[in-house]
Amino acid sequence: MQEFEHKGEKKTMDKRLGKIDEKWLFIINAIIIYILVYFVAYQVPMHSDDYTYLIKGLSLQSHIDHYLTWSGRVITDYTASILLNVFSKPVYMAINSAVFAFVIIMITVIPNIINGKKLINKHSSILLWIIFMLYWVANPNLGQTSFWLVGSANYLWPLMWASLYISYLMYLLVNDHNPGIVQGILLFILGIFAGLTNEALGITVVAFTLFLIPLFWKKGIKALAISLISTGIGYAIVFFSPGNDSRLHNDSFKSWREMPFAEKIMNHFFQRIPEALGEFYLLYLILILMLIITLWTQSGKKTDINTVWFPLVFILMSLCAVVVFVISPGMPPRSVNSSFYFALLAVSYIGNQLLYSETKTAVFSLCAAGLICLSYFVPSYAFVHYAYKQTAVQADIRIDNILDAKDKGSDTAVVPNWYFTRLARDADKFDTYAAHRMTQYYGIDYIDWKDTTFNYAVIRTSEPISVNKEIKDGLTLTNVYVKINSLFEQTIVLEFDKPVLDYIEDGDRVFYMHLYVDWRHDYIIADVDLDDFIEIDGKYYYGRTVLNPSLKKLEKINFGFYNPGEQTSSVECSLVYDRSGRLKLEDPN
Repeated sequence: MQEFEHKGEKKTMDKRLGKIDEKWLFIINAIIIYILVYFVAYQVPMHSDDYTYLIKGLSLQSHIDHYLTWSGRVITDYTASILLNVFSKPVYMAINSAVFAFVIIMITVIPNIINGKKLINKHSSILLWIIFMLYWVANPNLGQTSFWLVGSANYLWPLMWASLYISYLMYLLVNDHNPGIVQGILLFILGIFAGLTNEALGITVVAFTLFLIPLFWKKGIKALAISLISTGIGYAIVFFSPGNDSRLHNDSFKSWREMPFAEKIMNHFFQRIPEALGEFYLLYLILILMLIITLWTQSGKKTDINTVWFPLVFILMSLCAVVVFVISPGMPPRSVNSSFYFALLAVSYIGNQLLYSETKTAVFSLCAAGLICLSYFVPSYAFVHYAYKQTAVQADIRIDNILDAKDKGSDTAVVPNWYFTRLARDADKFDTYAAHRMTQYYGIDYIDWKDTTFNYAVIRTSEPISVNKEIKDGLTLTNVYVKINSLFEQTIVLEFDKPVLDYIEDGDRVFYMHLYVDWRHDYIIADVDLDDFIEIDGKYYYGRTVLNPSLKKLEKINFGFYNPGEQTSSVECSLVYDRSGRLKLEDPN
């Protein structure tokens, strides 16, 4: 008898340990995901409308004016201003990264709340990583929805409010809880916040609540009534704001307003929606794979209505979140994040069904889906991290240019635009809008934005190769920068002590650079216009960033000033590596 009790106690203890292990495994993986996100987010500099919402501050009047003249997104606009005004960048990016990780966690566990099952099982960490990697690699605009702070306030934080609302409502409905005063107030507040997020997500949350009525109207009518009223009020505050109407009548939307409604519908359904949904094709591939495996593993078994109903509802909500833009003059990729969210919920729902089937086929299929996502995620993460790290250095250079102009008494600063190094997708860039409020923030009258042909961060991050040779009438080539990274992208920059444009001949238009590598006769053309230079700290830079891994074997650089009309060069120079491995200026002839 004692032996039996001992074995029983041991079995119970092992069971408890198993539960602890699977929960802690999930938590550890969630922490790793948070660290990965913050490792990138920390690099992101202030940009675009960050300056606008920083200057707007916490003044209630300024936000009322904003509501009346520009946007009805009360919650998101205040979120951006609070984060920017109350916290330093490392802190607000840590908070934003936590919201990112929280949304991924909620997408993973919401299906289990719907089905009344335990939130986490021993394989939940696999699904957590699939959802995270899919969110990363298939996001319609990762940089603007999740790493740009103001963009996150508009498109990532709303997903947090929607997730809290959906999970709490489903918890009440599934467990037959008739909400009391406290629960009703909490549900009402979450409903307001979910409806008040943004135009696309708000109406979709209302529609989702309506779709729950056929399943829960008998037992959950009170919770559903509170939810419909609260989400409806929240959405009405956004949709009917005077600011939305004012923005719609902006002159830039005149041609859209004059377009016949039938043409708007045709354009929306046959151009904008296919383009938008095509941005996350990988998600649909994973979803189809999971559906096939689900049908296979459940062949011959009785199918629960929830197994079919909720994935279908989530897909319908995903479509709803893009269809509603038919009355909008624009549908930028970042605005499709709400549609993407519901599609991810469909993936998560089916994935959880597979996990709880506990068949080897199901687990194997999820592992296969994870490997597919991983093959996209690893290079994408590496590209994004490196690119954002470079923009952090570029931001310092931009700010130094502005402060230098102020110190010299100038009311105008020449500032280079962002240069993004190689990315897996253009959608991974953060917003590049040159906000006019940046001039107000730094106290100057005007910023002259200048496009760039190279990653100018290398001027601060790589060691200059000293040349200090005169190439024409007092014009000196002072330094050369050659930056080689492991992402098959190379940057070469030539630094001059004076404005090159003061030394060119009539008709010279091109600053040519021919890069000879590995002692071959052919060369890489890295020409730029003579106007395409950057001035930093009184030095003048010409450069190119090229996608070629062979610059590590650079042998010679021919450069000069070229007249395309006469097909002549007024200056011809060569930089040749000598036996010691240093670049040496030589006469090319």
